[in-house]
Amino acid sequence: MQKIFIGFLLVFFDLTVNANGHVVGILPDFVGYVFIFMGCREMTEESDHFSKAYPFIVGMAVYGMVIWVLELLGITYYGDTWPFAALSMVVTCVPLYIDYCIILGVRDMENTYNSSFRSGTLDNVWFATVIFSVAGVIALMLLPVLGAICIAGVMAAHVVFLYQFYQAKREYILAAGTEASE
Repeated sequence: MQKIFIGFLLVFFDLTVNANGHVVGILPDFVGYVFIFMGCREMTEESDHFSKAYPFIVGMAVYGMVIWVLELLGITYYGDTWPFAALSMVVTCVPLYIDYCIILGVRDMENTYNSSFRSGTLDNVWFATVIFSVAGVIALMLLPVLGAICIAGVMAAHVVFLYQFYQAKREYILAAGTEASE
């Protein structure tokens, strides 16, 4: 779960530098997705839900790499047309699906270890993220001020999700270590 947590950190927090019209992603999303993929591969023995996210994780890693290269080269890849709006919705929804697969995997692990790894709390925070994300995409098209509020809600939900996932990771390590010693 450590690699998944590191991947979440890299995906949720963007660190970029702007220089002469070029954007350089110091912590590009695709690196985070590589970590999430490696973590899910390690956790597949615990739950099949982790493997259900594989193609979506790979897709987001490839998308993130393409965007990173385009930004690095200073190529504009966005616009105000419906294809870009549709792409924005896809890029909003796919990571939510990945997160949900991971939450379901954590829930399976709770049943396996007869222990709480905070899947209920992760699920609630995930649902809040869904609401803020979808509302934000729609609001940005209609009322940008409301969209900015939704984006702040997504950011707050990500911080809470990271904290809860970190705690779940710690509790899993304790439970798995206890069961391994029995």
